[in-house]
Amino acid sequence: MGQPERSTLRVSNVPESAVAEDLLTFSSPNWVPDSVFAIEIFTERKNWKSRGSGRVQFTTLEAKSKAQSLSVQNNLVFSTHNLRFSETNDDIIVRPIHARNRTENGVLHVGFMLKEDHMSVLESWEV
Repeated sequence: MGQPERSTLRVSNVPESAVAEDLLTFSSPNWVPDSVFAIEIFTERKNWKSRGSGRVQFTTLEAKSKAQSLSVQNNLVFSTHNLRFSETNDDIIVRPIHARNRTENGVLHVGFMLKEDHMSVLESWEV
């Protein structure tokens, strides 16, 4: 059994001067709007310049496919560099692949059960 398809792609051929915010700004009009969930650019610690690669995590598998298609067609020219996408098995931020398995506008309570219908809440987080 293989690994499930992830919504994250490795991006290469990133300009040395680029930061994640630049790539996010570039993505909005060129890819599916609001399709990027997270961006990570790998850097050299000495000078914090880009190592020319990173990862882009998309909101959906469809958005990921569209970006891959644009890359194959050489339609992702970013600051004179044609961005290249390839598969990766690591997400930047771990989350369910399919939107139906995600939750929004809820509260997560952690604690222990006192009775079958009573819980002692130790901590709560809004999601």
